[in-house]
Amino acid sequence: MNTLGKLLVILNLLFALLTGAFLAVDYASRTNWKDVAEARQSEMDALRANSESEVRSKRELVKANEQIRGEMDALTINKNSQLAQMKLENEKLARQVGEQKAVAELAVLNQENAIQQTKRLQGEVVLLLDTVKKREEEIVGYQTRITDVTQKYTQRENEAATANARAQNLFLQLKEKEIYIAKLLAGGGSGDGTKVVAVPVRDPNFVNPPPVDVRGLIQKVDTEQRDLVQISLGSDDGLQKDHTMEVYRLSPSPQYLGRLRVLDVYPRTAVGRVVRSASMSGVPALLEGDQVASKLK
Repeated sequence: MNTLGKLLVILNLLFALLTGAFLAVDYASRTNWKDVAEARQSEMDALRANSESEVRSKRELVKANEQIRGEMDALTINKNSQLAQMKLENEKLARQVGEQKAVAELAVLNQENAIQQTKRLQGEVVLLLDTVKKREEEIVGYQTRITDVTQKYTQRENEAATANARAQNLFLQLKEKEIYIAKLLAGGGSGDGTKVVAVPVRDPNFVNPPPVDVRGLIQKVDTEQRDLVQISLGSDDGLQKDHTMEVYRLSPSPQYLGRLRVLDVYPRTAVGRVVRSASMSGVPALLEGDQVASKLK
């Protein structure tokens, strides 16, 4: 029991004593004091009962008050705890908001920098496009010039090849005439069935093409005697022993390589020796794939 409850009990007791004293005085002053005393006793008993009931009620009220106070203290503590927790959460949220704000400001700054960078790059792209356009125009001009030069070079190359072939043809015709004259001077036949002198195999002036116009390739070149070769033409193509074939190469540029004289003939191949004059000392060696023909055109 706290101090307030004790004070209430003492006050009730004093009130009860005073009431009893007044009742005693009143009883003494009356004539029917016994009846009055009994009535006063009944009243005292009722008052005592009421006082005790009030005391109990007050005690219960004090007890309830103390319980309510305890509950209020508990609620206050809980509230303070909740307030402290909310304060911590608010501080945490404030920090997060600050961090998010800093991140947002950094993002805005990066975006502004990106926009400036993009504008700068766009300007550079425009300059590069102008440069590329100019370079393309220059390239087109160079390509046109290259095409013109190439066409002129090809034309000159064709003209040179034609002139070279014509010169070789004239050279062969000249050699044929020289051989014909030599035969006449030696007393041999002129090709009309009269007697003809034998001509050595290595004679570069000997010309005896087959009666048909045929063309073929050198298939093999002897490793020891580089002038001894096998060609892709034979008796099936009208080739006979002692026939002659002109040897030439077209790539990388047309070039006369000498005259081949057939030594042995087979149905589809023939073996011959390539003869060159003394003036053809600088002509390159024979290779597989070089071409042979009955005559140069």
